[in-house]
Amino acid sequence: PTALQPPPPLSMLPTALQPPRLDLHPARPSLYNFFMKDEMARLKAADSEMSHKEAFKEAARNWGTADANPQKRGMVDTMWNVPAPGEGGGAGALLGGGEGGGGALEGDG
Repeated sequence: PTALQPPPPLSMLPTALQPPRLDLHPARPSLYNFFMKDEMARLKAADSEMSHKEAFKEAARNWGTADANPQKRGMVDTMWNVPAPGEGGGAGALLGGGEGGGGALEGDG
């Protein structure tokens, strides 16, 4: 006579066959989650023809400058140190020219 073997521990079963863990709590929604929910509703109300994909892209873009975003960035990418429109500077300032500056590109010879 052969003896029956005990069943394997639950951790050895594939994830799909394991019973749900009761000690886990669902993650709390983040500020981003709350913003996206509200922003998607706002965008869809403003333009009901907008696809979900386009609305999601626009909402994600809006998160970058949203007041609810703790890592809010300005309207202009600060990585390149480009002044915002109307703040002066412009391409001439980036090239050493600018107002009355006479940069290297303006007739040095």
